[in-house]
Amino acid sequence: VQGNSYSGVIIKGTDLTGASSVGFGSDITTNSFVVNSDTEITANISLSSIAAVGARDFAVVVSGVTATRTLGFTVIVSSFSIAAPSAISLGSMIKGQTAKGHSTTVGTVTTNSSNWIVVAKDSSAAGTKGHMLKSGPSSLQTQMRIGNSLSACSTNAGDSLGLGYTQNGGASIPFYVEQDVLSDDAIGAYSITVAFTGSTP
Repeated sequence: VQGNSYSGVIIKGTDLTGASSVGFGSDITTNSFVVNSDTEITANISLSSIAAVGARDFAVVVSGVTATRTLGFTVIVSSFSIAAPSAISLGSMIKGQTAKGHSTTVGTVTTNSSNWIVVAKDSSAAGTKGHMLKSGPSSLQTQMRIGNSLSACSTNAGDSLGLGYTQNGGASIPFYVEQDVLSDDAIGAYSITVAFTGSTP
């Protein structure tokens, strides 16, 4: 998959002892390789995000002789989609206390990539970024904190929060929030919109 790295690529053949080079073509880096036996090599490779899609050749050099396997592997396009977590209601926020909540359903990521990130961030104007707002110019004085567990709500909603990485394709992305309500915050209904974006390398 474009943009991915693989540490256990097995090459089978004969007379592989003494191999000095293993190559997979343009935009694919051979980070290292180990000759396991006369009939097997294990390679660690990284594909760039622009590696050409389709069937590709690879080659092994032994004692100055290059052996090429024509169309020996296939590069496929990296795919990525995200479904954001559901809305969160903090209910009644009481002055002088901290309101806590989490999404009623987790978000999901579907991907064939082994390296990805989802970022949660308030996309409002710079002056109020990360703050819950109500109609008019009023906002709560402290920024909402967000995290991927209730004990890890430490990132202000105005900053980017990476919600997850995986080495196994898709995953769920839970979402938690905390909001301090100060004693002199104005009474009213407040809201904030947090946008979820995701990407692969």
